Amino acid sequence: MGGDLDGRIFLNPTVFDGVEFSSVPSVLVHRDGSIKLDSPATLNSNKGLKAKTFDGRGLTLVPPFHDTHIHLLSYAANILSYDIRSETEISKEHLADLVKKAAFFQRNSNMVRLQGLEHKFQEGISFVDRTLLDEVLPDRPLIIQTTSGHAHILNSVALNLAGIKESTDEPPGVTFERTLSDGKLNGVIYESGDYLEGKLPSLEASSMKNGIISALTLIHSRGINYLTDATHLNDISRYELISKVINGFPLNMHLIFMPAVTSLRDFVNAELPYRSTEGKMIVGHSKIMITNSGGELHPGRKEFQEMVRESHFQGFPVAIHSVDVGSTDMILEVLMGDYLPGDRIEHASELRDDQIIKMAGLGVSVSTQPSFIYERGDTYLSNHPASEINSLYRINSLKKAGITVSASSDSPVTYPDPMKTIYSAMTRKTKSGYVLNSKEAISALDSLKMLTTDSVTISALRDGSLQDPKTLDKDSLVLDTNLASGEADNILGTKITRVKDFN
Repeated sequence: MGGDLDGRIFLNPTVFDGVEFSSVPSVLVHRDGSIKLDSPATLNSNKGLKAKTFDGRGLTLVPPFHDTHIHLLSYAANILSYDIRSETEISKEHLADLVKKAAFFQRNSNMVRLQGLEHKFQEGISFVDRTLLDEVLPDRPLIIQTTSGHAHILNSVALNLAGIKESTDEPPGVTFERTLSDGKLNGVIYESGDYLEGKLPSLEASSMKNGIISALTLIHSRGINYLTDATHLNDISRYELISKVINGFPLNMHLIFMPAVTSLRDFVNAELPYRSTEGKMIVGHSKIMITNSGGELHPGRKEFQEMVRESHFQGFPVAIHSVDVGSTDMILEVLMGDYLPGDRIEHASELRDDQIIKMAGLGVSVSTQPSFIYERGDTYLSNHPASEINSLYRINSLKKAGITVSASSDSPVTYPDPMKTIYSAMTRKTKSGYVLNSKEAISALDSLKMLTTDSVTISALRDGSLQDPKTLDKDSLVLDTNLASGEADNILGTKITRVKDFN
């Protein structure tokens, strides 16, 4: 707590208890991190108590946050890659310079990696292909990952390492882009994460461990103590790697690990069934990925149905990736005949009214990403008709239907930033200040619940209620804004501090 102080007292702060906001006369945070709520007179009656007092007006005390959908190893790999996300304008010359810089910084690496090419490249920055990459870096493998994570661009050396030739057939669900003039591969591959896994050089184990530690540290600094890794490639080896790091990580972090549906039997055979716990690791839902690459759903209905059946048979509810209405239609059709409490949809980016009604009837929950509105909203508005805009991130409609909705970052697609999540859910504003479907805005209270109470519910951690403000502890947070006011102007600049570290 600092010095010889026995504690710190916050006078008249706003406290969020998982259910509602309340104004509390005073909060005492003891040296050991325990918290007591009482009147100032009662606290001051403690003889010999040495406590520093703070004016808590304008502050909000909240429990730690839970990000219910991230990709930890990808985030760690991106930290170790050359990040070009902040580059607002990309030209041939500029991208060539960035590749050269990345090659220099990664001169001792087994492959040059860039990440964060804004996904608008998919809307028509056609010069980003292997021809350009070969000109800049002809003798080392090079891969660029888009911000969305759904596309990669490889130079010829990397394509050869991956065994991809002109005659290579596209695997189900993967699309090889080709030039219109001659039909040859241009190095752009969609939905290729699992396909490229194991075909290209991996990051060195020591580097990967350092990347995971850096990722956890950054995430924790944003007030997040609980994570759910929802990667569709999650197998036993990934579980063991993350487990070793997070169980030795000094800060209070817990991770729910969703096994890939294809790896479920390995987990069961290793005596790691659903909800089993080892240290700071919890085995979560069975993760199923549905893609709509090239206009065709993968997996198809029959295969997807078998995946759901196998998951439920092994005792795992399913968490299903869906970003378009076609995928959600198939999901709901299958779950109508085979549902297990806890089944959830990841993203649910586009939804029709009838789909929301069916989801509510089934009891399906949703983990979605409000911050995409801020990060990508301008692109949505410029590239989609109003009818499609009105189907995006229908958080208010989902909540009104009684569906539990938790908030997540989908990191590294966006960086973990709970305050940006709250701001986006409240205002529906894009980075440029435009509003995307204001009817789907929700209150500050409901936005905060998505990161706490609703995240607890969707993750089956407890009964879904944090109930009492006395459940606040040393890892609880002080936000230097009063969320109960409903004002959103200062939310993006909110400072997050652990109560035990507040000065």
